[in-house]
Amino acid sequence: MKRLALVFSVLACGLLFGQDKVAYISMEKAWGEFYKTCNANVIFEQKKQEFEEKIAILQQGLEAEAKELKALQADATNELLSADASEEAKRKFRLRAELFAGKRDDFERSRRGGVQELNRLKAETEDMLMKELTGFVEKYAADKGITHLYDVSGLTMNRLPVLLVYPKEQEVTNDFIAVINAGHDQELKEAKEKLEAIKKKEAK
Repeated sequence: MKRLALVFSVLACGLLFGQDKVAYISMEKAWGEFYKTCNANVIFEQKKQEFEEKIAILQQGLEAEAKELKALQADATNELLSADASEEAKRKFRLRAELFAGKRDDFERSRRGGVQELNRLKAETEDMLMKELTGFVEKYAADKGITHLYDVSGLTMNRLPVLLVYPKEQEVTNDFIAVINAGHDQELKEAKEKLEAIKKKEAK
């Protein structure tokens, strides 16, 4: 009887002063399933693909010019040519070599600049989306009365989960994903399909 009275007393104190409500979430999974993340990934992959196609075209042009330059070099070093012909061949080779060096430098600048721009776009987009997702997490926790929400997708320096053991029944990942994607199911489906199509095209 005394024990029952003690339990009731503890419960009463908890109701009076409020108790912590702990839950767990995989932010990695939530990030990957967020419809805005998927849409952003589609846009990024399309820009990346366009950039790679542009670089491939420029590279093909450089390779073709490199072959022509090699042929001119062969003429410039041909000992069977007359003095005048040899001098003309060397002049042509020198001019083409200078032009080729300029185009090669332009290509490298374009390639580096494109990569930097893609990285900047990716970083800025991810930062913006993570702030928005964090805001959703805070609102979700407030709506559910959750006082402590732990991310179970974090890893230690040894690549082990930060939380090795936790009560799975208190994980809210799937419910949270359903909340943030409410009304955007079709949009999410289409974004995933586009991403899949892009990956298949890249794999060919």
